[in-house]
Amino acid sequence: MVWFSHQAGPLGTIVRHSRGALIELVRSAEEAEELIRKLSRLLVGELRIADLSRAPDREQVLRIDPEALEIARSTGARYAVIVLYA
Repeated sequence: MVWFSHQAGPLGTIVRHSRGALIELVRSAEEAEELIRKLSRLLVGELRIADLSRAPDREQVLRIDPEALEIARSTGARYAVIVLYA
């Protein structure tokens, strides 16, 4: 599956192509694990918990949604639940 996101930029509309999606930003690992248990029956793809305190996970989340870290900072979220498609 391929996701497209549209964003208005100074030079016109920007279309980003991604094989992943940010599902939710959460405050605790337990909350993220519970969400993955619920979604694993509904979604096809690799569901992952991204720890936003780890640089590789932050970079992966930023590739999916560049504004996610700012939202996480303002809400106090420490983890992101993401889905990746091959």
